[in-house]
Amino acid sequence: MTTKNEERSLGACLESARFAEEIVVVDSGSTDQTKAIARSLADRVLEHEYENPAAQKNWALPQLAHDWVLILDADERVSPELAAEVRGLIAADGNGYDGFYLNRKLIFYGKWIRHCGWYPSWNLRLFRHGHGRYEKREVHEHLLLDGKAGYCQHDLIHEDLRDMSFWIAKHNRYSSQEAGELDRVRRVVERRPLQLFPREQCSLANWFPRRRRRVARSLFYRCT
Repeated sequence: MTTKNEERSLGACLESARFAEEIVVVDSGSTDQTKAIARSLADRVLEHEYENPAAQKNWALPQLAHDWVLILDADERVSPELAAEVRGLIAADGNGYDGFYLNRKLIFYGKWIRHCGWYPSWNLRLFRHGHGRYEKREVHEHLLLDGKAGYCQHDLIHEDLRDMSFWIAKHNRYSSQEAGELDRVRRVVERRPLQLFPREQCSLANWFPRRRRRVARSLFYRCT
């Protein structure tokens, strides 16, 4: 997992991941107790200057040594049921799959948000090492999988314990980054309209991120 100033949530996340053979935290200059908490619970704590979420994760992947990788955010927790399912999938070497989508269950101010597009929320998080890499985006990055993807049955819990002001500031930042990303896409389309989706990225495993990008771009062009 990657972190910066996550002292409020990190402990619970790391405790939920103790079933893993190795827990690796990549921090990017935390000024609170994040690194101390990570060192007390994780197997390895690495430090790397932050550029964007995709670049940070892509830097971290070659540092890992095991055959399977589970990506977590500090405000997420692996339920005991999901932990058991992941252990079983890895013991079976994926049952013919190279990656798995996890369904995130968003808890906001103590309430499960079941509607408004927040559930189900499938994210490709568990994958065979060497078969996944994050697309180069400033925000809302997706994992591109080289192989076949399946789906886990149990939910990944996502609960940010920070207050509403932080949530609003985060989404204001995301909206600005997404606008910049859409402008970059517009420039690419104008230069190379027939090469928007490289062949190597057009697999069934990457259908969800490609669909999300198409919707975002469609909305962008309707508003311009």
